[in-house]
Amino acid sequence: MNKKIFLLSISLCFALFAFATIPTGYYNSANGKKGEALRQALHEIIDGHTSISYSALGDYYALTDCDATGHIIDMYSTCSFTIDDARSSQTAVCQGWNKEHSVPSSWFKKGTPMYSDLFHVIPTDARVNNFRGNMPYGETSSTAYIANDSHSLGHIGSSSFSGYSGTVFEPDDEYKGDFARNYLYMVTRYTTTNFTQSTGAEAVFTYSGGQSGLTTYAINLFMKWHRQDPVSQKEIDRNNAVYGIQHNRNPFIDYPYLAEYIWGTKQNASVNMTTDVISSSDERFTPGVSDGSLTSLTPQIITSTSQLSFGSLLNGNSRNQNLTFSGSQLTNNILLTISGTNAQYFSVSPKSITAANANGNNLVTVTYSPLSEGSHTATLTLSSTSADDVVITLKGTCQQACTIQWLVNGQEYTEGEPDTEVALGATPTALPTPPASCSETSEQFAGWTATPISSSTNDIPADLFSAAEDAPVINNATTFYAVFAHIEEIEGSAPISDTYTFADHYTSNADATTAQLANATISFDKANASTAAKYYDTSLGVRAYGGSQIIVTGNNLQEIQFEFSTVGKDHTNEITANVGAFSTDTWTGLSNKVIFTIGGTSKFRAIAAITVTSQEQATDYQYSYFITQCSSTTDIEEQAISTQQYQKFLINGHLFIRIGEHLYNSNGQIIK
Repeated sequence: MNKKIFLLSISLCFALFAFATIPTGYYNSANGKKGEALRQALHEIIDGHTSISYSALGDYYALTDCDATGHIIDMYSTCSFTIDDARSSQTAVCQGWNKEHSVPSSWFKKGTPMYSDLFHVIPTDARVNNFRGNMPYGETSSTAYIANDSHSLGHIGSSSFSGYSGTVFEPDDEYKGDFARNYLYMVTRYTTTNFTQSTGAEAVFTYSGGQSGLTTYAINLFMKWHRQDPVSQKEIDRNNAVYGIQHNRNPFIDYPYLAEYIWGTKQNASVNMTTDVISSSDERFTPGVSDGSLTSLTPQIITSTSQLSFGSLLNGNSRNQNLTFSGSQLTNNILLTISGTNAQYFSVSPKSITAANANGNNLVTVTYSPLSEGSHTATLTLSSTSADDVVITLKGTCQQACTIQWLVNGQEYTEGEPDTEVALGATPTALPTPPASCSETSEQFAGWTATPISSSTNDIPADLFSAAEDAPVINNATTFYAVFAHIEEIEGSAPISDTYTFADHYTSNADATTAQLANATISFDKANASTAAKYYDTSLGVRAYGGSQIIVTGNNLQEIQFEFSTVGKDHTNEITANVGAFSTDTWTGLSNKVIFTIGGTSKFRAIAAITVTSQEQATDYQYSYFITQCSSTTDIEEQAISTQQYQKFLINGHLFIRIGEHLYNSNGQIIK
């Protein structure tokens, strides 16, 4: 820390010491108010704060946003930054931090004093901040890392929360309440500010008659986050620190339950600041647990579920479920007891939580171990002196066992210890070791079927499977028969080859298109290309400016060959690969990922087709018939069965078979 910041920190520490908690009578004028009148009363209390300059914010973050080790608490990443790591916009996560307006500054045209208000301007990872831009906060089903980096927190994607369908930034669960209370503060501190002056803002804010407000979408979202992620000690400390700097407070951190009287369940009730709500400075308040209502002072056990379901099990098997819960204002042990008609089939461990741990987060394991068929229920009761009991319903079903028999050539087969029974409606998970081929004839093992083949057939059985993930659901006692097939090799063969021509229409903003052969995947990527890298609608193929990339991934690319077909001027000599050698005609890969980069800076390269060729020589075969029982008297030549010509080839040790225009895997499933 430089001398200027050090001296500033000393002076501020004295100020913070003097104003560590809520001043007596600070919120007196809010007493008896409700709804909009309460918001206006709170506005009058926190209005007119001491405004600091935007450039000076970084000097204060050591007091407001650093942990005990001097590292910034970054709500956008798990990176480790000190105050000295301040940077402008970066090209990767964890390169530095910069200032983030949780309410985007474009929404209020960088107006003051909002632009430098410490309550909502926070230090965050510079790269994640750049990705968020001015997107509204929300919830999304996307699980992709921001900037493809696991150090980033939150997700970006289409909104999955009712009321808005655009692209949103979803913060990490740990900080959703923090951001919600930032917005509740902003719309209360700046009741006459228009926050709807940029894209996305109208999803969150309203502005009418000179008054700002929150949309229904924003109220529902932020109240959900406010309730699910209660005020933490981090927020309490930051609120006190900011008060020491700009001399106003966030009332929804000081009195969290006040939000219910403005936007929540208490809008029609007037608040009594003495008997209805408690403050986060009250020694009885539990950060991260209490909602700030008076009822939170009552000893209670808190859990997020009222039922544990164990699904279906076989007689004699067991299944565990974890239960999490916490206590508030508890002074005695929490006892866990199981009762009810089928209590003997359920157990819990541990059976008690000590008083010392009762008010923290706790986890116990509940086990279901049925010994008779049927549906079973019981209740798990969590109890502690002075607290209301919490009752959890326990449900499980003991299913009838369906037997499975495996037959090879008419004889029971148990090699590999396969499943011999499963629950009704389940699938076998342990298959036998693949049996040897028929000893006296040339039939080879192909898989299992539930229907015996009475006479040889040229058709692959519809239910043929050789892997557990492909096994059928079992609904009764079942017998599986080993299937064998006769394969006859034919002289003469050629490599298998497929040419992928590109559709007539690719939109200019398409990110990629893919094509597959066996285990090779081809995709187009313009993420690392120059700004001129585009894909255009064309009947000639894919036109890509210099810098665009063709990415090939697979498990064994050294056995795949590629040939690029171009149209118009031949630019294939300007395509380079990151490994191996590439010529104007063909390239043979040497790794599991190869990136072809299209050279040049202005002229387009038109790729009309890519030919993918297996370097393994394919062998032609004839499949004469499928059978489920070998026979030494079988005379293949006398079987009047039509045959088809096949090609068999291996890629990365996996067998693939071509029959006419179709490509099958070893299970007989069409993959192309």
